[in-house]
Amino acid sequence: MATRRVHPKLPLKLEQQVRKAMADENAEEGGVYVYIRRADPQASATPPLTKEDQAAIRRMYRAGKASASELAKLYGKTRTTIYNVINKETR
Repeated sequence: MATRRVHPKLPLKLEQQVRKAMADENAEEGGVYVYIRRADPQASATPPLTKEDQAAIRRMYRAGKASASELAKLYGKTRTTIYNVINKETR
């Protein structure tokens, strides 16, 4: 089962909203539910975003399911990084 790491300081309520949104999105697309777990608080840096993470960020932002700030918290990145991911397709 694939996992996506979540920033350790992400509010639990936001994490639950994202889990629900992803489950709904995957059900609509006939895909597989991706389990999100909280990152290890001992880890010093966040891992790089995978292509799947980048695609999910674009879908969630464009669908209005999450703001850039919420996505930045979710993935442990800055808003600038999130905006770069969102705008990458158009470059």
